[in-house]
Amino acid sequence: MKRIIALVFLVLACQSLTAQETMASKPKAGASKTLSNVQKGKSIFLANGCMDCHSVNGQGCTEGVSLSSVGLRRDAEFLKQQLVDPDKHVEKNKKAFNSEPNLMTNPNLSPGEVSLIVDYLQTLKKPLPKKGSKSKDYNTL
Repeated sequence: MKRIIALVFLVLACQSLTAQETMASKPKAGASKTLSNVQKGKSIFLANGCMDCHSVNGQGCTEGVSLSSVGLRRDAEFLKQQLVDPDKHVEKNKKAFNSEPNLMTNPNLSPGEVSLIVDYLQTLKKPLPKKGSKSKDYNTL
């Protein structure tokens, strides 16, 4: 039921974005597409329950890895590989994951969904806390 509600939200959000893009007057070349992709990526991220394990800017589950600064820490290819096959990616990149086992389930996303989520994640660039300071928002690899 939760997934159905999330999918309905995603469809409505995408319809709203399409209507906004249609009504926009003379957007800058490429600017609206990028913003639209980021918004769509965030909607897909939320609809797939990513916040059930992850947090962004103090919102969501603080038990998993915070993604608040993932755009500073990881490049697009790293994020794509993690979303496509988390088990394989963690096994291949043990050092990046501090030799921790993979806890992320495979989200089974289409290539287009992966691309949109990566567009969104690349915008998450909250500055990292200073060394030694505590933050409930950061549990990073």
